[in-house]
Amino acid sequence: MELLTSLAALLAFAIVCLSGCAAGASAGPGGYKPDFSHSAGVIYDRGRPIAKIKGFRLKSVVLAPGEEALIEEWDVSWRGGKGKVTTVDEVLVRKDKPSALEVLIKGHSAGGHYSSITKITVTYSRSLDSYLYEVVSTLVKEKLLREGWDTYSKANLVSPPSECCRLKFKAPHGDKWKCCVYRDRDGKLVKIPFHYLMTPDKDRLYFPRKDALVGYFGDPEGANPVVEFIDAAGLNSYGHISASLGELYLGRLYNNVLGHCSDKLGIRYRLCRYDGKRSALIVKAGRVRKYTEEEKEEYARPRFEPDKTCDFEEAIDLAKTDRAGYWEVFGDIFDAEWCNDVAHSGGRSLKCAGESKSSRCYWELALHTKGYPVLEKGKGYRVTAYVKTKAPDGKGASLECIKLKGGAAFKSQPITGTTGWKKLVVDIPASSETTGLQIRLLHEGKGVSYFDDVRFAGVR
Repeated sequence: MELLTSLAALLAFAIVCLSGCAAGASAGPGGYKPDFSHSAGVIYDRGRPIAKIKGFRLKSVVLAPGEEALIEEWDVSWRGGKGKVTTVDEVLVRKDKPSALEVLIKGHSAGGHYSSITKITVTYSRSLDSYLYEVVSTLVKEKLLREGWDTYSKANLVSPPSECCRLKFKAPHGDKWKCCVYRDRDGKLVKIPFHYLMTPDKDRLYFPRKDALVGYFGDPEGANPVVEFIDAAGLNSYGHISASLGELYLGRLYNNVLGHCSDKLGIRYRLCRYDGKRSALIVKAGRVRKYTEEEKEEYARPRFEPDKTCDFEEAIDLAKTDRAGYWEVFGDIFDAEWCNDVAHSGGRSLKCAGESKSSRCYWELALHTKGYPVLEKGKGYRVTAYVKTKAPDGKGASLECIKLKGGAAFKSQPITGTTGWKKLVVDIPASSETTGLQIRLLHEGKGVSYFDDVRFAGVR
């Protein structure tokens, strides 16, 4: 039954994708007809800006008529490696008819080993009610891939660029997306839930050579950005997404160990958006990676929510959308762990350890998440935690809080010696502006400290 359901979902998804890929320049919903124009580096539709051209980058990119920009920055250059294309030679914009506009960007790498030509054709899809930004980009090897003749080693290899596209998304759209979905080499839809951990499913997303796609889905209002691969010129493509989910990278795979790659590489893809209905079908058809217990132990982190006491009993759920913050460890981390044999409440706590008087180890909130506490303007706060120590020789164990704006730090009285569970307290006076707060569980010196039951609360 599950197999039949999956096949039905895939069939429905294929039908809507085939119907949506046909671009129409004529009337869309409500009789919409685009009228593209260009002036002073800005692309317009009916007088409204939909993208700004800045060299190899398009900024403030709008994906549907009448909507706000969804893409903060779109880099179409061949990036990464010594052979990355960094110099813009020419930018040309042409419009033969109101329904289509072409942008041609030419450039070369430092030393002239590679050159690139990227053409972006902007049209409108009637069935998707979306702009289509279709890209045809080529990379040409212009001369020998060596910086010198004296040696034949990897050190002087001018390697070809590894990436050909980077998308940086605007907030707050990321709060609405539920997952990233892509079609893998086997033609299956793989779903990556949204959380802030850098897990294996976010790195090396391998695509088939043709008819691949990758996108962010789950916004019922239709702000779901999608990249559809049309042709990768016979070479495999891959991608990865940032841990904070704000960026998507697309690249190429080829043998560059000794610089032996084709004289000409190319890729053709298009950027658009899918509506809520189409997005829901894709999300339903996608399958989440199954993690082993060993992988969960390696990649999962203790979760944190500002409005709850953090007792370190729960981990970020790798298989579901989980936007909570989490703790990560820094400093002398060799003996640090999320342990399950010592606790003030429940069964788990965070352990820090040091081998000498100068050792320093601490757990703190990952700041690339949105799960850290917020200090509202004009309001005071108290942060508390419990600590248990075993004969530390040094400054001891303490609780430290740091404002993200201005960097003002507040620290509790340290606990030294061998003790049972003791309470750490930090009072934060009212702020003149709203700002985020970093919480740090700090051990300084020789010995061991266990931290548990962290609480953040406002005070009158």
